Amino acid sequence: MSIDFVKAGLIIAWTPDRIRIGEIFPLGEELIFGREPSIFPGGPLDDTMISRRHFQLERAEEGTYELVDLHSSNGTSVNGSNVNRAVLKDGHWLRAGDTFMVYRRFPPTLPINQMWGMDSMLPSVGPAFGYVRHLCRELGGSRRPVLVVGPPGAAKRQIAEQIHFKGDPDAPCLSMDGNAPIEQDLVNVLQEARGGTLILRHVDHLSLHAQQILKNAIAVEFDVRMLATANRPVSEIEGDGHLAPELLRHFAQSVIEVPPLNDHIEDMIPWVLHYLRECDEEERTLDPTLINALFTLCWSENYRQLKAIIDVALSEPAARLTLSKNVAKELLGVPSLTLSSQLSQSFKKTAPY
Repeated sequence: MSIDFVKAGLIIAWTPDRIRIGEIFPLGEELIFGREPSIFPGGPLDDTMISRRHFQLERAEEGTYELVDLHSSNGTSVNGSNVNRAVLKDGHWLRAGDTFMVYRRFPPTLPINQMWGMDSMLPSVGPAFGYVRHLCRELGGSRRPVLVVGPPGAAKRQIAEQIHFKGDPDAPCLSMDGNAPIEQDLVNVLQEARGGTLILRHVDHLSLHAQQILKNAIAVEFDVRMLATANRPVSEIEGDGHLAPELLRHFAQSVIEVPPLNDHIEDMIPWVLHYLRECDEEERTLDPTLINALFTLCWSENYRQLKAIIDVALSEPAARLTLSKNVAKELLGVPSLTLSSQLSQSFKKTAPY
């Protein structure tokens, strides 16, 4: 499904007062951002590093916005580079003081002045992953099969689990990996999942024997809802012909396409905070230098890669998760002393201003 994005807004992706994360300010003709102007719904931000009048956004041609730094004390950065002026494009991230914001275009029917869902199993504050959460709610109440496709490490299994829990959370929910030889266990697992859900990860890698077992279960209308995940789009799965066409048609009755983390970077820090809660480390906070480095990276392995970095940071005893030497090695494989030059040379987002 495609979405038309016509409205624009600034999303708070991180600020020292973390309760403000996720607030959205819809953009009009012009605005001035700073400690004094109160543009966000929750009022002025508690960030002493922001200047009284920090930057201005002016509406440019074709509905775009140009950022103009107002000689702020600490400067304004867009996608990791300090700027005096920059034309913003969808997904650009801004830093003013210790506050990070993401510029987004929004669907025309979306009420954007809201929190998306910081406390969800799938935390999101922006439109792309917010739409995925909407589909989970919509599909959760049915028994239809769903195929969740997206890049590796993009939380496809968690999305499938969320679909199950939005339906009957007390029903059994079992998961199997199509990369493994599951033929001997598949019949028993189908029995255990009766009345509930079976999640088949890497469904496009199922052996022919396992595929036949599933076809037999579908033919007799076995009482199990089947959800599947794959790292490839439906067209590629169909093209290689390994997954039986009737199985692909069955699973692809509803398809959720999960965006890579790079395409919804505003959800990165909300996910980190969610992960800290899961690890009973909610009292620990994040240093702005670490946040800046996280925003600057390109996430080829998505949440899996992010989790590995946060795990290294959590292994250190400090109350604040920082860009330490060990974290820098996990980020780049080099000592932290060379981090800033490496980031500026190799890891910046390549989209021009």
